Amino acid sequence: MHDLSKTISEYIEQQFPAVYREDGPNLVAFTKAYYEFMENTSESPTTLSRSIFQNRDIDETLDSFLVHFKEKYLSEFPYAKAVDKRFAIKHIMDYYRSKGTPQATELLIRLLFNEEATVYYPGDDILRASDSRYKIPKYLEVTQSARSAGFVENQITGSQTGATAFVEGLVKKRVQGRIIDILYISNIKGTFNTDELVSDDGLLTNAPKIIGSLSSMNVTNGGKNNAIGNIFDVVDDTGKQGKIRVTGTEDATGLRVAGYGGYLIGSDTNEFGVSGPFMLYAPHNASAYTYSNASGITYNTEGGAGYIYSMTATVGNRGAGSGRIAAEDVDAIKFLFSSGNIESGEITMFGIVNS
Repeated sequence: MHDLSKTISEYIEQQFPAVYREDGPNLVAFTKAYYEFMENTSESPTTLSRSIFQNRDIDETLDSFLVHFKEKYLSEFPYAKAVDKRFAIKHIMDYYRSKGTPQATELLIRLLFNEEATVYYPGDDILRASDSRYKIPKYLEVTQSARSAGFVENQITGSQTGATAFVEGLVKKRVQGRIIDILYISNIKGTFNTDELVSDDGLLTNAPKIIGSLSSMNVTNGGKNNAIGNIFDVVDDTGKQGKIRVTGTEDATGLRVAGYGGYLIGSDTNEFGVSGPFMLYAPHNASAYTYSNASGITYNTEGGAGYIYSMTATVGNRGAGSGRIAAEDVDAIKFLFSSGNIESGEITMFGIVNS
């Protein structure tokens, strides 16, 4: 702000030479009175010219000048009569810069209606289904060790695989009467193996051993009528709460004849057919399992030599006998391979009449 006096009359005497101040005081007084008269009103040219810098300030300008400020900054902008015009013009840039925010909405309501407002978002009180953050924890189950607590916020390494992970936390858990350590891990690199030791410094003395949890199972005697997706409980003396989901099934009713070594069954190059008897015992018996037995021959080209192979008790380390694990009568049988169809051949069935 410029330091400019608002009046001129106070400087009149100094503008006259000394001779006039001494010999003509009335002339000096008259001239001073004239300027004082010209400065009595705020609209006088003298006052306006001396207040030019002051009138540029919205807080200090004349009320009659407010209309010009409004035309420049608030053209066609409505606001309540009770609103302080100087306040509205002074803060309108805050509104322009913050459009779309709660603060801009509150200011707009205050300008239009001179009322305080609060912005409410209905979404804050809406219950969203499945809105929680889903995270699958990753952890290692290890034997209880005094060293486990020191692994927290450190990197551990598997003694066999060299796999690494960062330990986020440690929880002790009692399972079937024994205490085990649960290491919650992140930033996993590699795959840890069961029964390997883990450490954070390479030293394996008193290091905990990974004991792991159930991850997969192969069921050799699975009963019947199982479907992919079925879930079963696993009961064992060393753990609890185990569950498995069926991911695939195989028909274990009859005999499995598999290719073994050079004995390849099929129609491609160096693959040959198979012949032999298949015997089914007491298929009519609904109170016991139905068993079968088979033997056969196939052709072998392993090592470039060709000779006949006779299947006896086992084929490819698999038993040549089998059974249907169900106490039901058998009224149909199916012959098939692990892949593809039987392209040609002859199947002759014989039976003994049930007397």
